[in-house]
Amino acid sequence: MALVGERWIDDEANQVDYWRVENPDSLIVIVIADGRILLPLQSFRPGVGRTTLDFCGGRLARPEDLEGEAERIVCKELGLGPSDLFESFQRVNPVGWETNSSFESQRVFGVVGVLKSDLQLDSTLVGASFPCDEAGMAEVQERITCLQCRGVLSEALRLGLLGDLR
Repeated sequence: MALVGERWIDDEANQVDYWRVENPDSLIVIVIADGRILLPLQSFRPGVGRTTLDFCGGRLARPEDLEGEAERIVCKELGLGPSDLFESFQRVNPVGWETNSSFESQRVFGVVGVLKSDLQLDSTLVGASFPCDEAGMAEVQERITCLQCRGVLSEALRLGLLGDLR
């Protein structure tokens, strides 16, 4: 993270001081296995001072390789060994979304990854799972408070990437 102080001249020739943060981009991964969305264990979030339930996610080391980055993140958060994890993989947003264009440079990418059926999951590392049906999606939307996670889920649902839930 870098904190940057800048002085800009606005369209009325006023001098304006801005502070902003430069952060690496992030990736949110909606993980599906056996028709269920899997979420990792809850973790403490210093920004809100409590533990929260979120999708798998992390900083992007290589934004040009979203599938490889998604595998790295899912392996870490769900305790899977490095391998070819996904039976199918789809981008939710082809271009990252700015998280706060006034204050920071970070973009958020979202993907949906369906795990291969022969993978062995350690159930003690799964914080929650929800069926990929209307009731499951309603519950996940109720339980997730992270705006980035909610945005990726909402867009994935809008695009039909989680199946036809009608």
